[in-house]
Amino acid sequence: MIQELFTTLFHVIVPLSLPVIAGVLLDRYKQIDIGPLVTLVLYYLTPVLIFERLMKADVSYHDVYLTLAYSLLSLLFLWAVSNGFGKLFKLSSSDTAGLTLISAFTNSVNYGIPLILLAFGQAGLDKATVYIVLQMVIVNTIGIYFAARSHFRIKAAIKSVFPYRLFTLHCLHFYYGRFKFICLNPLIQEFL
Repeated sequence: MIQELFTTLFHVIVPLSLPVIAGVLLDRYKQIDIGPLVTLVLYYLTPVLIFERLMKADVSYHDVYLTLAYSLLSLLFLWAVSNGFGKLFKLSSSDTAGLTLISAFTNSVNYGIPLILLAFGQAGLDKATVYIVLQMVIVNTIGIYFAARSHFRIKAAIKSVFPYRLFTLHCLHFYYGRFKFICLNPLIQEFL
């Protein structure tokens, strides 16, 4: 049992560590400008990978609802812990909001996708893409609210969420698409 655990960790961690080590060495000795590469990966390759996985994923509504429930319960728990620490250490409202942002919202894409793919294969990646999309929706709605809440009152913070096109797209998509990722509505096509 323990041998199997170490074997799995070795087969997952080593392949993920090699590009990180190579990147650190290249940055230290070659001073390569990684801006265009980061832009390519974050804004083009990762969304294409997620979209492609969602189109081919064999995920049921039950999986989506369980993932949504987990995401919201995790968010509420971490928000409560952050607020508790904020009160315990007498942090200002902006510091508490910052603590909430760094603790309650996950960065599940950058290292999450390769880790899931190596550890659980395509079936795991199919289910993980649902989590990734739900986290994107949560970050682009509730996350924006928490970030704005540190500078505005509640009413102004809620209003600050709506100008973001991504939030509007998520709302329209869930209303018209019902988790289907191909919509023919012209209003939604304008956002894409």
